[in-house]
This record gives sequence, C-alpha cells and structure tokens, in this order.
Amino acid sequence: MANTKTSVYTTGSLPLLVIIIILAISTHGRNALWESGLSLWGDNVAKSPLKARAQTNLGTYQYKDKNYSEGEKSFLRSIKADPNYYKAYLTLGLLYKDTNRLNDAERILAKSLEITETHTAYNILGSTYRKMQNHYKAIESYTKAIELKSDYPEAINNLANVYIVSGEPKKAIETYRKIEALNPYIDEVYNNLGLAHQMDNNFYMAEENFKKALSINSANHRTYANLGTLYFYKDDFSEAIKYYLKAVEVNESFAEGYHNTGVCFERLGDFENAVNYYQKALQVDPKRRITEIFLKKAMKLKNTK
Repeated sequence: MANTKTSVYTTGSLPLLVIIIILAISTHGRNALWESGLSLWGDNVAKSPLKARAQTNLGTYQYKDKNYSEGEKSFLRSIKADPNYYKAYLTLGLLYKDTNRLNDAERILAKSLEITETHTAYNILGSTYRKMQNHYKAIESYTKAIELKSDYPEAINNLANVYIVSGEPKKAIETYRKIEALNPYIDEVYNNLGLAHQMDNNFYMAEENFKKALSINSANHRTYANLGTLYFYKDDFSEAIKYYLKAVEVNESFAEGYHNTGVCFERLGDFENAVNYYQKALQVDPKRRITEIFLKKAMKLKNTK
C-alpha cells in the first residue's frame, strides 16, 4: 500500500503538518511476485473457475497490478461462487476504497465483517471513513481493529493520524507511543510524534522527535521539511532554510521545499533569493498557483528595494 500524506497550509503556504498515513513496508521483489502470482492464479481459475479462493487470489493480484476493472470482476465471481467467503468482500472493499468508491467500500466491508470480524477489515473501513471525512467512525473502526489485534502498528498509526487531523494532539502522542513500544526503529512514527508535539506547542519535543526520525532514516525529505517548518515558526529563518535545502537535496522534485525556502528568504529581506527559489518551485511544478502569487509579490519587492 502506498504512503499517503495530508498537508495543511498557512496563509504563507507553509506546510503546518505532513502526515504519513501508512507505515513503511518493504516492496523489494514485489513485482516479480505479482507477475508469478497472476500467472499461477490465472491458471488455477482456468482449471477451477467456480472456486472462490482462486478467483479472490487472482483478483488480489489484479488489484495489486492496478488492473482494477478485472480485479473487481474476479472478486464478484468469487462472491457468486461462495457468498460467505469473507476474504472476497474484504479485498473488494479495499479496491473500492483505493479507487474512491467509498459508499461501495463501506457496504462491502460491512458484509465482510458480518460474515467474520477481522482486524484488517476494520482497519480498511477506518481508512474508508477517514476518506469520507467521518473522523468519529474512523476512530471507532480503528479502535475495533486494535481491540482484535493489539500489536497492529498500521491501525495504531492510522488512529493516531486521525487524532492529529481532528485537532487532538495529546491523544495522538499517546497513541504513537504505543507503536514506539512495539518497534522503536520506525522513523515515520517519530516524524508523526514531532508533528503532534508541534501541534501541542511543545517545540522542544517536536525537534527531538524529528531529529530522532532523521537518525533512523536520513533520506526522508518530508522530515527535513517538517523540521524546517518548526524553525520557521520559531522565527529562525536561517535554520529553516538549512533544512528545507536538505529536503530538496534528498528529493529534487519536492516543490514545497523550494517554495518554503523562498518564503524564508523573503522574511529575511533577501528578495533576490526568494525569487530564485520560487522560480525553482515552479520549474518542478508549473501549476503551483500559490507560488506564482508569491513570485509576483517578491519580484515587485525586489524591484522596489
């Protein structure tokens, strides 16, 4: 499953928080596995077209291969073959959630849970409600998932993230700490803890957690950017620039990093560099309307200085 983020902007278009929703999962060798799986289960379906398990497994590989239309057909054939095979409903619900057919996802996942309650189905249902902006039901579903499997870091992280976007940083901090107890080496957890502490106006703990995240993974450009934003709100624009530049060094296509660097130079009265970095942001993402606005303003200030 791909990482996802939520960005909240101030009037200066600086990211207040960037949330990584899914904990990092290694994908090494996955494509080869999917290809062999497609071949294997396609062969099984050809030999036993009425077997629900074979149809579900074929659909799962089609879904992972982003062949959503064929995946849906396979899951529906599985359900027709065995209306009580909960795994077909569960994975079809995941497909609907990821393709933003959210009402269908809710309906199908409810059917899966009606047949068999599983932590995975509640977690996917929680993410469906989150996409619907129904945070109350998302929290309820993630909590159910954790009740069924207490050492389930993905659901715990998802629950904490909902607390973040719901404006409850203390609950988020308490929840993230549960993941830290399970595995103290996940950099995203410390990144998210930093965001939660920043929301709670504890800048010292925010800084400590961002730096802990970077000590585990020095290649996460968003953590550098979050640390830069922390220094921005402390009015330490020079230090903010240092971390934004580190973010774009790690990821040259990170337009927000260039834009935010431009904002910092503008705050320092260095309009020439501000213009330069706004232009770099637009080179990466020519459709950034907010950067166009900032660039025009900086150019006027540069010319009148």
